[in-house]
Amino acid sequence: MDRTATFISFYSRFVLGFWGLFFLALLIFNSLQYQLFFHSLPAISERFLIPAVFAGLFFYMTNISLQTRLILANSMLAIMVALYAGESYLAYRLDVVGQRTINTTNKSFDARNKLTVVKEMRANHVDAYPIIRAENLLSEDSQGTLQPLLSVNGKPLLPMASIPETVVVSCNESGQWQTYQADRHGFNNDDRQWNLSPAIGMVGDSFAHGSCVPREQNMAAFLGAQFGGVINLGVGGFGPMLELAALTEYLQTLRPPTVLWIFFEGNDLTEDLPREYRSPMLQNYLHNKDYSQDLIHRSGEVKVVLRNYMDQQLTDAMRRVDGPYENIIRYLSLDRLREAIGVGPIQIGYNFGKLDSELALFHDVLGKADQRVKSWGGRLYLVYLPESDRYFSKYGNSLIRQDIYQGVKKIAVDERIPFIDVAAAFSHDSAPTTLYAYPGAHFSPRGYHIAASTITSTLIANSVPTMGIAN
Repeated sequence: MDRTATFISFYSRFVLGFWGLFFLALLIFNSLQYQLFFHSLPAISERFLIPAVFAGLFFYMTNISLQTRLILANSMLAIMVALYAGESYLAYRLDVVGQRTINTTNKSFDARNKLTVVKEMRANHVDAYPIIRAENLLSEDSQGTLQPLLSVNGKPLLPMASIPETVVVSCNESGQWQTYQADRHGFNNDDRQWNLSPAIGMVGDSFAHGSCVPREQNMAAFLGAQFGGVINLGVGGFGPMLELAALTEYLQTLRPPTVLWIFFEGNDLTEDLPREYRSPMLQNYLHNKDYSQDLIHRSGEVKVVLRNYMDQQLTDAMRRVDGPYENIIRYLSLDRLREAIGVGPIQIGYNFGKLDSELALFHDVLGKADQRVKSWGGRLYLVYLPESDRYFSKYGNSLIRQDIYQGVKKIAVDERIPFIDVAAAFSHDSAPTTLYAYPGAHFSPRGYHIAASTITSTLIANSVPTMGIAN
């Protein structure tokens, strides 16, 4: 009986203490990002006062009577179980119900993992590799800086995209694995585009890349049909400094008259930019206008080095793109549930750096990009892409998201760079949730089409010649 009483006492204190620590951790987390929340009394109350009160209350309750403590502990444990049950249900809806939706369109849901797809394609004599990108070819050294994994003759090499001239296995958000033939430099283009004088150059992340839809349904394809040749340098995981690097390496040689800088509000500032600034090589692109790896003339070399790396360390390379514990972490952090109620990474203030500093750094990066485009007589446009939380979550358009939006828009205004607001276009759509594959995913084909239509309207308004309009 004494053991039972001891266990019940420990259990009740443990559960209440856990919740006390949770709210204390939340208070500390918010305090580290305090500048994001000092906009209004409600924000201060929500981010600081409430967590402090609950932390103190739960720690106090660890010392009240055993009977009351046990009732409260059971109640809090039930809440935790309910939260994870909700997360499990949302995962079921996205996975199982999504598979049923695919089946109703007479398509079978492809449940194979990426490695299986690659191996089966190779067994059928297809030169296939999983997608790789520059972000995953940087590794942290003992000083915390990011250095390229690859080198040639002792000199570091940072390729921008996948292995040139191979079949790339990309992603599966629609029930079918998307693959494409990489061009001579590893990007998602028809290789013949490099033989033309491009009308448009694009830099950006996976949304610019056209992730998870066939190439003919991405933004570059739509724009190409309207304006002529498009060189798409979009790569998943690209942030502003890698985008500046890609612009420098390829577009400075091609000199397209129109350059689209595709900005994604979900992680370009808060995750990608602080990480990329830890790379001395990427800092070179920012601080030295003459710096280049001359990648546009080293395609063959890049192909050999990347292929050797992928052949020797395929599993490690894939883990750098798709973390092996990604799904477990999503579940434990209640990722789907938080997205559904509007407390995704941006809303909770998840940030690798500080927003004011990130905006200042982005201002510098975008200004340098604009100078380089102007140096060949081109014009830079800033395209603002919204995150799905805006439309799937009741509280998706939070104060922090508004700060990012207003801050980026102000930079464009200050630099006199035309601002193409895809977020506003999506907000005016009658069914904005249909513009994404699902919450937290990339655009659906319809989403890519509307984004490209919004870009097209601005370019035409700025007298960019379309097909059939004389220069």
